[in-house]
Amino acid sequence: MDNHPAHHSSETKEFLEKHRRIKIICFPKYSPELNPKENFWNYIRKKFLNNKLVENVEEMAEAVLKFIKRN
Repeated sequence: MDNHPAHHSSETKEFLEKHRRIKIICFPKYSPELNPKENFWNYIRKKFLNNKLVENVEEMAEAVLKFIKRN
């Protein structure tokens, strides 16, 4: 996990107490190369979003989904 506040919330801590079989592995302080979503977005940015103009978030999401389904 990264250092997102939700990962340190009381709800998360409570959930982890109830589910002790879940092993938590923390990323080092700054390590985007270890975070799969960072790798995914870097790939999308380089291969698809570069030189694209979208009007809104919904349009971008639709275009990204089409790109993913094609590849």
